[in-house]
Amino acid sequence: RGELTLDVPVVTDGMVGGDVLVNRAQGRAENTRLVMRTSASTSIANYYSASLKKYVQDADGEWRDANDPLDYPRFRVGDTVRYRIVVENTGQGTLTNVAVSDDLQPELGSFTIDSLAPGATESHEFEIELTEPVADSVVNTACADADVPADSGVEPTINCDPAGFVVVGTPTHTKEVVSATPVGDGRWEVAYEVVVSNTQTPSTTYSL
Repeated sequence: RGELTLDVPVVTDGMVGGDVLVNRAQGRAENTRLVMRTSASTSIANYYSASLKKYVQDADGEWRDANDPLDYPRFRVGDTVRYRIVVENTGQGTLTNVAVSDDLQPELGSFTIDSLAPGATESHEFEIELTEPVADSVVNTACADADVPADSGVEPTINCDPAGFVVVGTPTHTKEVVSATPVGDGRWEVAYEVVVSNTQTPSTTYSL
């Protein structure tokens, strides 16, 4: 008396939700004429996923991905910063109750998509006004989740996406004459003092 176990790998590339795989095994015993067959079917579930992208609009009206600090747009205190969040269904089945959240702007950046069909996109825009205090750079991240589909029982794959921008302080300066000395022939040597100040929290630069 013995037992033999075989593993049969199945490649599912190119299959879609609802496809059914049937596996049949057949064996013959040495001392019997009976044919023994077993069969099992496997149903392929849809793959559920979405791509989430967050953008920041720069001063020229261009929407920037703003993942890389080199791509961060620049703003000053008092400016309005506009965001756009785009969710695209990249899977095979319809997503339901897609809940998008924003870590720094939970009230303005959060929204829910009731239903999102495969290949469809949904976007949401909001804006904030920069007020003091504010850091030199600001990065906030949008994330999302959705209902677990009944056919797959697996939580949909949805990425998070950060977007950042740089805040530059606004410098002020004063210029005063500190001395005036005659050097002859009607000429004067005049010394000025230039004082540059930054009263805002973000760092700044100044060029004479």
